[in-house]
Amino acid sequence: MVDAHAELDFLIRSENRVTVLSLLARRRYSERELVETTEMSKTTVNRILEDFTERGWIEEADEAYTTTRFGDVLADDYERFRESMDLASRLGPYRHLLPMEEMGFDLRLLTDAKVTDPDRLDTLQSVDRWTELIRQADRVRFLANTANEPIIRTTRNAIVEDDTAHESVFTPALYDYIRKRPSLCEMFREMLREGASFYRAADGTDMPWFIALYDDLVGVGGFDESGTVQTGFESDAEPVFEWAEGTFESHRVDATPLTVEDFPVE
Repeated sequence: MVDAHAELDFLIRSENRVTVLSLLARRRYSERELVETTEMSKTTVNRILEDFTERGWIEEADEAYTTTRFGDVLADDYERFRESMDLASRLGPYRHLLPMEEMGFDLRLLTDAKVTDPDRLDTLQSVDRWTELIRQADRVRFLANTANEPIIRTTRNAIVEDDTAHESVFTPALYDYIRKRPSLCEMFREMLREGASFYRAADGTDMPWFIALYDDLVGVGGFDESGTVQTGFESDAEPVFEWAEGTFESHRVDATPLTVEDFPVE
């Protein structure tokens, strides 16, 4: 009986084997073309082709090789596994900063998402990205636990100058932060007069993450205790959007609408 674990180990412990299988799943290659494309030795390529042919993963015709249907399945499943492993390795260590309990969609949808790499995180670049999305969108909705002046100012400009439709639900802690700062309150008063809607979430609402909806694009970010973004993702997958919109709405329904008087300037 064939040991499936041994066969899996045979494939994945050699980057060369994975490379050749992936290439042959895309189109036909001769042995010479594989040597030129991969820069492997002819001996290595020949050995891989023999091993794959013996296993029924590839077949030869007219001096060229291509995957069989079994090889197609293996190549496709390996790529999905690799993508899932990449996602888990990037977001898994920061799962406590993300709404994992609330995210009822298939996490594999995030393999196509733009994931913030914690090892390459640049807070200023993240802020630049958020301001860019705010400027580009016709409608913006935030479920927010933190904010900074550049984001607030960009939001104000989008609402006042570009007629962007806007709704935000603030955690109680974020609302308390804003209302103690007259300069921020003045911007919120102006946005309210232009038709924006702001809400204070129900008492006890607190989370280390935010949700943003920029038209049909979803942004989710996770923050540490200092309020510094640590991880996040962007996705336009429909199930992810439906989840984000539903989560936003569930908080908005239970929240208290805020008026101009709720943002004192003195």
